[in-house]
Amino acid sequence: LAKMKAAFEIIEPLSKHFDYHIVKETRGGLSSFPPNLDEAKSHLAMTTYWQMFMEPDIVHVVSYCEAHHDAKPEDIVASCDITKQSFKEYERAPLPEIWNIPKVAARKEELKKGAMYNIFHLALMGGYEGKVTLDNFSKFTVSKEVSIKREKTEEQEMNYETMLLDFIDGKNYPSGECNMISADNLDLALQVGLFQAPQVTVIDKRYELTGMCRTKIVDG
Repeated sequence: LAKMKAAFEIIEPLSKHFDYHIVKETRGGLSSFPPNLDEAKSHLAMTTYWQMFMEPDIVHVVSYCEAHHDAKPEDIVASCDITKQSFKEYERAPLPEIWNIPKVAARKEELKKGAMYNIFHLALMGGYEGKVTLDNFSKFTVSKEVSIKREKTEEQEMNYETMLLDFIDGKNYPSGECNMISADNLDLALQVGLFQAPQVTVIDKRYELTGMCRTKIVDG
């Protein structure tokens, strides 16, 4: 939840400043489903309930049986029934202030800062020459609500939203266009390992850094 909330908050400013509509689709992680069918039904109900905190536009129903066997029509119908009941329970029950839980909030902010640090370096590789620098980057890693409370006027506009808008502004690039997602820059990001595909097998030596990272479950 912290990860997806962080991702949404990073891109949300685009919908305020451009004709950009965000459609949120959620789903339970297939690898998290237990092979025990009774346990899997409970897991589907709970994962659906937690997804609701993201206020999704679309819910992708993962059939509860998929860790055990390919879903048959009756499995799909049962899974949809479980999912719809989870919707009802979510709407009926008192909701915890999940985004105010310190552990969740801290993890969300940690992920936002890390993601924007990578995006910053993607911009730098594309020729970015804007307001954000390595020295002042941390000043931008706060919400607008936090930045406007600062004493220094010049720091009141330094936040995640203004940072993202500065990264995508073409005037901050020598070419006059935002080169962050140009084909050459994305290719370079793979070669230097900025973009990672955990545990992937790489044949082309130019991209060997792409598969160097390793993942593990931490406190989860």
